[in-house]
Amino acid sequence: MITKEELLEHSIAKFTQYGSKHVTLDELPNELGISKKTIHTFFKNKEDLVASSIQILINKYKEDINRLINSNGKDPILSVILIYQRGFEYLKYFKPSFLFGLEKYYPKANTIFKSFSE
Repeated sequence: MITKEELLEHSIAKFTQYGSKHVTLDELPNELGISKKTIHTFFKNKEDLVASSIQILINKYKEDINRLINSNGKDPILSVILIYQRGFEYLKYFKPSFLFGLEKYYPKANTIFKSFSE
């Protein structure tokens, strides 16, 4: 059986690649070899799945940034440069269709993203 974390990782990859609106709750279980009911054991609806996915992605970014700061704490300029560099690497996840879908269709996920971006 698939774990919640595995489902989230797969969902993040699909949502960021194609946009969350274009990935259906029928596609995900088919690709993972699970039933749609399995998704609903972890998440109430698609918006909860999208919101959890964006939160996981943001948390990974924050952990990555904290690791950079901790490993280069003695050189703040180097830390800033590395943070910007890592930020640009993470931008590949945030395709315009992904961000547009959050704003238009998933207010809970959009609130999480807006809070982070501010």
